[in-house]
Amino acid sequence: MDTCGINSGIMEHMLGRYTPGFLVLLGLFLSFAGVSPAQSGIEISPRERTLLASSYTSERLWMWQKRLNLADWNVSIVMSRATELKPKTLGNIHWDLDKKTAVIRVLDPADYRMPFQDMLKDMEFTVVHELIHLELSSLPRSDASRRDEEHAVNQIAEALLKLDHSQ
Repeated sequence: MDTCGINSGIMEHMLGRYTPGFLVLLGLFLSFAGVSPAQSGIEISPRERTLLASSYTSERLWMWQKRLNLADWNVSIVMSRATELKPKTLGNIHWDLDKKTAVIRVLDPADYRMPFQDMLKDMEFTVVHELIHLELSSLPRSDASRRDEEHAVNQIAEALLKLDHSQ
């Protein structure tokens, strides 16, 4: 028996009968239940890992947009390879104030080297971090203030996530 109490042979047989959409929902269920796909005995492909991460970050984006009063913005998430991001970054955001649209780029699961659950937490941090930048988008910015802004945004994102996870 595995961690979920399901015989892995039966699970493999069942998984062969279901669509990728079901696998996404299963992965999300397992991640919210505190069980990583690896612990459950389920092998997930890189494509499925990206689908799971995309679903998870989209759900968290929606929740954090509401909490940060950014629900009137049309924000989307794009999984991006490390080569598409600046060195030593896990994501970025580009916005259009007039149209109230934004795109958050989040590091693709293929470039993470950590357990699945930790990767999802890191991705959520990136989403919250970038949404805080969006909240501050109307303030004046300069190259000189960028480092201070990054430090403040990191501190605020960390505090918000600690509050959220303590509930």
